[in-house]
Amino acid sequence: AALWGDHDALVPRSHIEALQFALPQTHVEVWQDMGHHPQRERPALLARYIERHAARARRAAHSTRRTVLRAA
Repeated sequence: AALWGDHDALVPRSHIEALQFALPQTHVEVWQDMGHHPQRERPALLARYIERHAARARRAAHSTRRTVLRAA
């Protein structure tokens, strides 16, 4: 997962295409009215974002583990 602020002056939004080309499985979310520092600009929203994606990663890892165990 990648998070982008639509007012990010450090890393322009145009880099999203390159990121998605290099890592096609990456989910990119663009937040409105945010710059480069979500931890300063929207800490509570960032915490929920991290929790949501950590839960998704745990589910994916659990699913992959079950698939590997079935194949064994």
